[in-house]
Amino acid sequence: MIITKQDSVWIAHSHYEEKDILKRAGFIWSFKDKVWWTTDPLVVSKVAKYVAPDHLKEVQQLATEYQKSYQLSNARSIAKEFLGPNDSTKQYLPFQKAAIEFALLHPNTLIGDDPGTGKTIEAIGYINNKDNLEKILITCPSSALLWWKETLAGWLIKPLTVDIASTKYIPTTNIVLLSHDVLRRSINEYAFKRWDLVIVDEAHKFKNYKAKRSKALYSLNSDYNLYLTGSPIVNRPIELWPLLHRLDPKRWNNYFKYIKRYCNAHKDDWGHWVLTGASNLEELQKILRSTVMIRRLKSEVLPDLPPKFRQVIELPIEQAHRILAEEREEYEKQDQHLQALRQAVEKAKVSDKKEDYLEAVRALKIAVRVAFNQMSKVRHKTSLAKLPAVIDHIKDVLETKSKLVVYAHHHDIIQFIKQEFPNSVILTGNENYKQRAAAVEKFQTNTTCSIFIGSIQAAGISISLTAADQAIFAELDWSPGNITQAEDRLLRIGQHSNVLIQHLVLEGSLDAKMAKTLIEKQESINRALDKPEGDMILWPQ
Repeated sequence: MIITKQDSVWIAHSHYEEKDILKRAGFIWSFKDKVWWTTDPLVVSKVAKYVAPDHLKEVQQLATEYQKSYQLSNARSIAKEFLGPNDSTKQYLPFQKAAIEFALLHPNTLIGDDPGTGKTIEAIGYINNKDNLEKILITCPSSALLWWKETLAGWLIKPLTVDIASTKYIPTTNIVLLSHDVLRRSINEYAFKRWDLVIVDEAHKFKNYKAKRSKALYSLNSDYNLYLTGSPIVNRPIELWPLLHRLDPKRWNNYFKYIKRYCNAHKDDWGHWVLTGASNLEELQKILRSTVMIRRLKSEVLPDLPPKFRQVIELPIEQAHRILAEEREEYEKQDQHLQALRQAVEKAKVSDKKEDYLEAVRALKIAVRVAFNQMSKVRHKTSLAKLPAVIDHIKDVLETKSKLVVYAHHHDIIQFIKQEFPNSVILTGNENYKQRAAAVEKFQTNTTCSIFIGSIQAAGISISLTAADQAIFAELDWSPGNITQAEDRLLRIGQHSNVLIQHLVLEGSLDAKMAKTLIEKQESINRALDKPEGDMILWPQ
């Protein structure tokens, strides 16, 4: 057998008994020309020993590049430094450097690292180290828009402007952030522009190439593409086809070849294609890692990760303006009243009358209780207002997670979430010890029970929720200690594990300020107690 090249086509001149070698490598049989052929150098590299001497050097060079890419796609670290923020608290982790290097070596990249490993950081690291990027479009779920903007502000070192788009507002900044929904509804505003780079967060949401948002995404024109997802294949290999066809169109240009090879495609009794299967997955993974995909599991990079990642996810305001205005007004009113009473206490301290001091202190204590009750009522309204966005976020997480813990404070909030997810279990403090144990046991062992919903204090102690590695706080507690205890239900004692903690708050709300303050207090407590978790940080996905 000898393999030669004619223009861009590699042709194998072989005997019949050598057909299995070529078939396994990926060559295609031409019934018309009666030859095995391919246009994919990766296929040729598998049988390089049969290549004609005139083309052997070319194939060997390509094989070396594929091998380097394959090794890098699994790498936990590389001996190379990259440009980043001049801040000791913002440094690329070793495995993140490998992702940046991989992306820099490929025009299009699928970063498939596990959730909670910092794919946002990897994407921004790519921007920091890639030349000639001036027009960048980033699309993500609406709940992640503010997080992306905040993370860019902290990690981006280039003088690039950033703004968030809406259906009524089209930014003229260097970096345009927009939700998947806005991209779908306003695609005509973006499809005719030329982008230096398009970044797609939660790229698995574009698995259905017939969906409007997928058609919108794939109509964009860009020099480079960076797709991020913790679950490249959510259910079956067919879902990967639209992403691959976009990221590597020369290689993945034959739909039927793909479905037959990797989806075990066959026709049913009615003549319809069945695409729910899977086949040759080890081969598929090796090809992807050699060409376009980098993926490391969380278990593989745990030594580099702190035990907890904490995120404050600020949800867009949308229709919550009135409630947030009411919250601010009530807060300012109560704050002014309390300041006046504190001043009265200070004046009473220098009074000759002890009764004046006692009365001032009593008035302040009463006012504090009233203020707490009033603010609790307003914060409850805020929690109800953000509930639809919270539920949408939970649904998004469940696309890539089989187990999730959700914490809240008010019983009605817990019940609302429970109604939306009937297969979940709840623990609010109203249950007896048998019901409490049954709820925990079901969540820990039953594969059909994906969500544990608990009140922060009742479900924050004396139970184990280690089946999950992510917790969402739909509401907050005033005490950082209560939050920490609830977080720790997910940690395995004596085992190096890692959990992602997300606080969902409305943009501009009191909770948004509280969440960041609570995390700062948690970190201070950790440092004061000299715990190894002292380096817990606000961390992007």
